[in-house]
Amino acid sequence: MIQLEPWIPYMGNKASLLGNIEATIKQLAIPNPTCIVDAFCGGGSFGYYMATRGYKVIMNDLDPGVINLHKTLQMHPERLELFKKVAPTKEEFKACVNGNSDYDAYVKYIWSFGTKGDTYLTSLENESNKIEEYWRGEAEPNSRVKHLEDIVLMYAHCKPDITFVNGSYDELEIPEGALVYADPPYINTGEYLMDSFDHGKFYQWLKEQKEIVLVSEYTMPDEFPLIDAYNKNCVMAGADGRKATIEKLFANRELPLLRLF
Repeated sequence: MIQLEPWIPYMGNKASLLGNIEATIKQLAIPNPTCIVDAFCGGGSFGYYMATRGYKVIMNDLDPGVINLHKTLQMHPERLELFKKVAPTKEEFKACVNGNSDYDAYVKYIWSFGTKGDTYLTSLENESNKIEEYWRGEAEPNSRVKHLEDIVLMYAHCKPDITFVNGSYDELEIPEGALVYADPPYINTGEYLMDSFDHGKFYQWLKEQKEIVLVSEYTMPDEFPLIDAYNKNCVMAGADGRKATIEKLFANRELPLLRLF
């Protein structure tokens, strides 16, 4: 079986936890979902993972650029080969930060420092060296592009059933019987490119949903039950460059778990 890691490098990527989250979903004593709705898909790691497991998936995000890039990789993968032939300077990067095209998103998330998409990956003084490294295949953008290439290969090998939507989570049309996964900006952490996130509004939306919603967060109000928790190593400043955290999965209602004993 071909091993792929399909996602767009994007803030909040869940790649290291996908198997854990899928295992938790399989332990829930609920009907088999008619589809999976990824309400804050971002780079798409969760949605792509579930699609390759045979689920019909709806992937939504407020960022129009990242959705346009997802659609391009799905419908016009040849554009990726054109994007790869460009190594943007810092000035060219800055021109793309506020854009919404597929190319703008490509530049923001492939050529950024970290995956927030708003800062060029290197200083002006080191710009030419970093670009030369890219052409030699030795720079961070090269490894990030590999994940986009894996998206293209995924479509060729797996034929996943994925629909992309651009909009706010609270305007999503959620099919009956769907299982919704929500990975919003974490409370009390750094902001995404979009406007500040209203967590109070999000909590109210959760309570109003007819379908089951699972939420990845570090903390939630007591009215939302904890379903599972996972150890996660996050890249942070520190002695070894990593910080251990506990990623948690909450639900908008009490959910029974299947038990073997």
